[in-house]
Amino acid sequence: MNKTLYIHETIKWISQNDFDFLITLNFTREVNREKTEKSLTEFLRKINNDIFGNRSQKSLIQVPFIERNSYDTSFHIHILCEDPSKRLNNKKLEDPMYFRKTIKKCWQLSSPEAAIKNMKIHEENPLWIKKIDNQERLSSYLLKQIAIDNFDVVEVDKLNFEGQRKS
Repeated sequence: MNKTLYIHETIKWISQNDFDFLITLNFTREVNREKTEKSLTEFLRKINNDIFGNRSQKSLIQVPFIERNSYDTSFHIHILCEDPSKRLNNKKLEDPMYFRKTIKKCWQLSSPEAAIKNMKIHEENPLWIKKIDNQERLSSYLLKQIAIDNFDVVEVDKLNFEGQRKS
């Protein structure tokens, strides 16, 4: 499949789902692709346990992207995700600061290189967590890396549209 068709089909696929947030997770220093993937896996495990509980089969509905930084050879992570309060009867999650705090805590615990200094919880419009208002435009932004150098931007083995944990 050529890159243009792949980008178009991926944008269409992502646009068919309703995501609420775009989360950006950065590192304090250069990390390779393998370390980035391990940190992402650990983050998703921690956030699912924190939000839904260790015994629950529920999982955050999300699509993760690993993107190469434009200024060095390391990577950062973008995650399109749902607002988990929509599926839970948990008063804590109704507070948007609680979800932000949970993301920050889970990211910090997921990697010793996790950059949390700029993850301000009470900022009105923080750069690291954005409310999504245009799914298609956002998809195009997230897929810009494909046009540059590779197809493996979307972490297909980690995405979750069903909201259930995979065994």
